[in-house]
Amino acid sequence: MLTEFGHPAAISDPRVVVYKEAEKSPRGALGRPACPPPRAAESKYEIATVPVSLQTLKPAADRANPKIGVGALAFSPDSYFLATRNDNVPNAVWVWDMQKLRLFVVLEQLGPVRSFQWDPRQPRLAICSGGSKVYLWSPAGCVSVQVPGEGDFQVLSLCWPVTGDSLALLSKDHFCLCFLETEDGADGTLGQLGDHT
Repeated sequence: MLTEFGHPAAISDPRVVVYKEAEKSPRGALGRPACPPPRAAESKYEIATVPVSLQTLKPAADRANPKIGVGALAFSPDSYFLATRNDNVPNAVWVWDMQKLRLFVVLEQLGPVRSFQWDPRQPRLAICSGGSKVYLWSPAGCVSVQVPGEGDFQVLSLCWPVTGDSLALLSKDHFCLCFLETEDGADGTLGQLGDHT
């Protein structure tokens, strides 16, 4: 069997869940905006109502080898899901159901997706977009997690160890190792071990 997955800029299938990252405006006491604003805006995912139009980039026709089409892909450890990123739609990750051969979920970030990788032990996808957050998706839902620590840690890439119990986050000059809470206290938070220069 041979099949082809298109990456449409408009999602109209009602079976597809589209998660859009949205910034939360921080609130101070009495529900007023916080002053001064925090160093990094908090974000969350909202489920969008289809049809949804994704933010697209028009390839530069005057450049040799413009970035178009699928630029990254990865299978989940159980091969049930396939995650892809189309370079024409750099802020989105498509998650495909490989059993039904159809689009399952689209995650649209506020910034271009730099890297994504599956947890080696379960169908959980970690995504980074060059900011100070890590995004985790599983069939149960998704969460935006602020990277703990001092300074402005820009997550440029990430890597799971084979145990799947931690996540290495890499910036230009540093890395931090984050441990995910276990099933007993699973809330999607990351705990920072430290960073290394």
